[in-house]
Amino acid sequence: MDNYTKRGTENRDEIEIDLWALFKAVWKGKWVVILVTLLFGILAFLYTQFLITPTYKTTLTAFVNNRSATTASDTVDGLSSGDTTAARQLTYTYASIISSRPVLEEAALQAGLGNLSYDALSKAVSAKVEDNTQLVDLSVVMTDPENALRLAQAIASVAPDRVADIVEGSSMKIVVYPTLPTRPNYPSKRRNTALGMLLGAFLMIAYLAIRELLDTRVRSEQELEEKFGIPIIGTIPNFDSAGSKGGYNYGYRKSQKKGSK
Repeated sequence: MDNYTKRGTENRDEIEIDLWALFKAVWKGKWVVILVTLLFGILAFLYTQFLITPTYKTTLTAFVNNRSATTASDTVDGLSSGDTTAARQLTYTYASIISSRPVLEEAALQAGLGNLSYDALSKAVSAKVEDNTQLVDLSVVMTDPENALRLAQAIASVAPDRVADIVEGSSMKIVVYPTLPTRPNYPSKRRNTALGMLLGAFLMIAYLAIRELLDTRVRSEQELEEKFGIPIIGTIPNFDSAGSKGGYNYGYRKSQKKGSK
């Protein structure tokens, strides 16, 4: 039992020494890690700034009901629990109608974007149903913020009539109208720069750690004792690197000069 405990302690000591050696290797190259981290951050920022086309997003929110209403108060105040439940069940149907081909193509013509294909329009427009509500959020994402706004406004104008025509006895009211986006929705310069810095730091730290693990050389007596736990009795001097004065090479060269005379 004592031997087993001793071996377990030795193994834990070896793991601690290895981790400490890795930490020292990374700490020794900390300035290189910092420089690579900054370099990757700068490259990510420049890539985001000049090579990625920004997109702009505007959103409208519609309230849908499973019965027609002549006024806004009738749409909300006159609802029963049965009406609300039925409307929630049909909300996904309304979302599909709002983003359907007839609605998008008619809205594109009204917005002066008739040159866009349906594939381009379907990629730019997406509808999402808010959980447990009768609200549908419709988003328009385009590279031109003004085009995104015009298309969203046209959809807000076209969609209610289309919904009423397809689903009899239903109604749709725009709750939140789209606004002109002033900032890009994608990409995020701050996020990409941070990701670039993290990537640079990770790669450099991994490189230093792997290099330390693959390096099996012993550079000093202290490192030999730390790795193998063997006490150093004595060392053999390096004759090739001895100094020019007082070294073995110096004495050898001096004796050679005397012999040549």
